[in-house]
Amino acid sequence: MTAFDRGLPAGVPRPVADLKLMGGSVRVLAFGKPHDWSLASYNAHIPLEERHNPDVETYLPVIAACAGLGKILHAPSPRLFNAEIATENEVMKTRYCVESQEYHDSVWIDRGRDADGMLLPENKAYIVSPAGCPVAILKDDGGHQPLGVTHAGMRSVINESRLERMLGLPVKNYRRHESVLYRLLEKMRIKTKRDAKRLQAAVLFPIDPSVFTYPWDHPAFGALNRLRSEDIARRYGAQCVPGFGNKEEERLGRIDLGAVCRAQLMLRGVLPERITVVPSPPREVWRDTREDPVDSKKRDLLIVKHLSKAA
Repeated sequence: MTAFDRGLPAGVPRPVADLKLMGGSVRVLAFGKPHDWSLASYNAHIPLEERHNPDVETYLPVIAACAGLGKILHAPSPRLFNAEIATENEVMKTRYCVESQEYHDSVWIDRGRDADGMLLPENKAYIVSPAGCPVAILKDDGGHQPLGVTHAGMRSVINESRLERMLGLPVKNYRRHESVLYRLLEKMRIKTKRDAKRLQAAVLFPIDPSVFTYPWDHPAFGALNRLRSEDIARRYGAQCVPGFGNKEEERLGRIDLGAVCRAQLMLRGVLPERITVVPSPPREVWRDTREDPVDSKKRDLLIVKHLSKAA
């Protein structure tokens, strides 16, 4: 039992979710609002004098220590939605020390290159501050392999550069891979559907489709929004766009990212009974930024620890 399990110091935020997954070999800690857990300031393109976040600096080191996460947290940056997967060595290229003056502890964040996810070795922790987007985890039961962990937001699982080209629009971020999940399977050397049967998968905290809407009548983005919805429904099934097929409801462009991720994994051979979609914590503590217009820049925090063995 860690000190974290016995309780954090008074005043330190408690997790809104503490999960054991995949036979106890994966631990997930989720910290929501009202604290701002954004890691954006720890990007290489941010000037040194602007790398400051009081919530992260005050609380993250003591959380890491009490939760047994270790002194180093891996945090690839998904800001480009490039569907790339980093290795530990690539993530380690940029390292920041986060010190807590109040709790007299420190932790290192390996920010590394821009990538949506990474291959996480045993006994290491992955940390991300999502804006309501889900995180996907893949575990290969075929041996001691790194855990596949990735941000799985819409622009990561859907190649919007392909849609932009279809509409004749300027392509903002061209990329090679249709989905970060497909790229993650490649990096994990899952080459066939037979290989994929060894996998366990978890999709964590997808945003509620009632909030995740892309209306077709939007004055600037309506054409893209409609193409996006139709493309998702055609490729992955109408269940991925709730209300699709109903002329009134489908125009809302609701997107169920949990269903999209599940469909993509099944198409590549992951068995449906080995895919778990974990719903978000209550929305009053775990909100998408579009639900939080006053504090729209605040982020939730999600930490995935790859344990060396089931615990």
